[in-house]
Amino acid sequence: MNTEKTNMRSINTILFIIESLGPGGAERQLVGLAAMLKGLGYEIVVFTYTKNEFYLPFLIESDVKYNRFDKASSRSKRLFILSNAVNKLAPDVVISFNDGPNLLSCLLRVFGHKFKLIVSERNTNQNLKLTFKDIVKFNFYRKADYIVANSFTQKEFIKNKFTTLTNKLFTITNFTDINIFSPISSQTIKNTTLCICVGRLVPQKNVHLFIKAIAKLKDKGYMLKVKWYGYVQDEDEYSSKCLSLIKYYNLQKIFTFEEPTKLIHDEYQKANLFCLPSLHEGYPNALCEAMSSGLPVLCSNVSDNPILVVNNVNGFVFDPNDINKIVNSFINFFSLSKLEKKKMGELNRSKAKSIFSKEVFLKKYLQLIDPKNNDLNIRSI
Repeated sequence: MNTEKTNMRSINTILFIIESLGPGGAERQLVGLAAMLKGLGYEIVVFTYTKNEFYLPFLIESDVKYNRFDKASSRSKRLFILSNAVNKLAPDVVISFNDGPNLLSCLLRVFGHKFKLIVSERNTNQNLKLTFKDIVKFNFYRKADYIVANSFTQKEFIKNKFTTLTNKLFTITNFTDINIFSPISSQTIKNTTLCICVGRLVPQKNVHLFIKAIAKLKDKGYMLKVKWYGYVQDEDEYSSKCLSLIKYYNLQKIFTFEEPTKLIHDEYQKANLFCLPSLHEGYPNALCEAMSSGLPVLCSNVSDNPILVVNNVNGFVFDPNDINKIVNSFINFFSLSKLEKKKMGELNRSKAKSIFSKEVFLKKYLQLIDPKNNDLNIRSI
């Protein structure tokens, strides 16, 4: 990153708060933003309180300070421990990602801490019922200076349900490093299509119904292999059920679950197709990465997905609650010629170049973080 730095700065220290540095989309965006801001000369510190440090090497490489507060893993101690740590650091700005850290950051403001607060919504409540926890969280957001939604869908939801927050709301969609997530020139459409999926094994990702859809495709004679990246061994009952379904439908040879990898860009390059069957999303990192990697994409018709994917143009969208719609989207893909599949991937790559810019992402955050500092000239990110 090449930058010009200014000697006149109203903001110096920026603190990020998130549960952990685990292999999720929110974590990926946070460490990326932290590194970009560090490159501009800001003092950056990241606080976590759960032991999962998948992205820690990236912070170390970017020379970003990091503190994990193990004792704060206890909910009864969390606010007190973080309050003391924030008091010592005295940050000018706090940026929190995800519900728990967002609520904690708002509570720090309630208890008298003086900093500019930006809370970041990384998912969507669209088509979901508001829980009591949601209502509490959104009401505490009145203590934030800005609320950043990473999807247009979530911004509209908050605006409609909590009108008093309207003036605080901004949409900043996720960035994708198009240099890392790029196609390879030798990529070809093979006889057996390799479909890649990326995400945690949780109900939101709709894994159970997706497995059943793959079983139906197998029964219909389609040559397909699936690799799903994001499996954590013995994680919980839902992921265990995923493994059981693979055995039940005898899919062991064509459907595998893989652990998260820091080299996921290599796996996109090996694939011929990407699928995201989620029941709801924010602005999905994995979908953006697949598009940037020049893959044709299939995804559920939810949240911001239809903004990114136009049916039968640069991919196919489907109703994630209807197994036949999922199956038919694959059949529609298989009906394309090799040239049509290639053009679909090329269109996604072109779209990624125009809308997933790191520079636009950073500039939008800077407008909230340090609007008085207009001297920063970002040459290259």
